[in-house]
Amino acid sequence: MSVSWRAVQVSLAMWGTSLRRHRTPPQHKRHYVAGLDFGQMNDFTSMSVWDPIELCEVDSLRFNQMSWSDQRARILVMARRWNNCDVWAEWNSIGDPNIEELRKAGANVYDFKTTAQSKPPMIQALYLALHEQGAQLLDDPVVRHEFRSFISKQTVNGHWQYEAQQGAHDDTVIARGLGIYGCNNLMAHMVTFDTAPDILEWRG
Repeated sequence: MSVSWRAVQVSLAMWGTSLRRHRTPPQHKRHYVAGLDFGQMNDFTSMSVWDPIELCEVDSLRFNQMSWSDQRARILVMARRWNNCDVWAEWNSIGDPNIEELRKAGANVYDFKTTAQSKPPMIQALYLALHEQGAQLLDDPVVRHEFRSFISKQTVNGHWQYEAQQGAHDDTVIARGLGIYGCNNLMAHMVTFDTAPDILEWRG
């Protein structure tokens, strides 16, 4: 499925119940999933933690102008807080060495290589989660702004491209897209109801 991001922007104006204004603590043995987009100076590192059963965002981080070691320390604290959650991180030139170091520190990190082929389905899955599956985001003005400044372009070949407007950031959008990707990946392994407890139990 190909969708225009304008459809998501329109749906954002009608959010209301799709925004969570209260954070809840981690549940014992619940399996959580996070999306992670790296940035340092002009860009931001953004982390979005999700409950795949409730399909709701439960926590988030966003920072920049910080050393990689300090960033990884904060990411590890967040991952451990949420039962050593699975972390789906964008793999690129800056993500690769950080992913390796996070794994050495014991984090359950999986890499997602963003390409012209992989990015559209990830963003489209985020659209479906928000627009049709009842996914809930934490109410955050930065997130709302980035979602509204995120745009889609259709190429001459009919393919969709998704990106931030010139001068804007998209780290919170990508992190939430990766979070939904991780939720979908986890739930896809729930073949039967009988397997669900084992898959969703904390493996920390």
